[in-house]
Amino acid sequence: MRYCLVPPTFELSNFDCGRDRRRHWHVSKKDRDELLESRAVEWLIHPRVLRLIRTFALHGASARFGTYLADALRRGEQWAIAFRGDMGGG
Repeated sequence: MRYCLVPPTFELSNFDCGRDRRRHWHVSKKDRDELLESRAVEWLIHPRVLRLIRTFALHGASARFGTYLADALRRGEQWAIAFRGDMGGG
């Protein structure tokens, strides 16, 4: 099963996973679990749509998101590349 992943600025109005291909990405169950564990996402529509959270901490559990994103970029994962672009680093 694949899960929809939307950027932090995404609004729910009229979302259609099949039609809005340019506005979101798809991630695997493994990626979903890692993102949830690292607290990098929140459920927008449980259990199908996740929204990235744009909060970065300097310490604590949230700080792990920086490493997670860097690892995903090294693996060339599309959601990470798009998120980096959304952050202005792309």
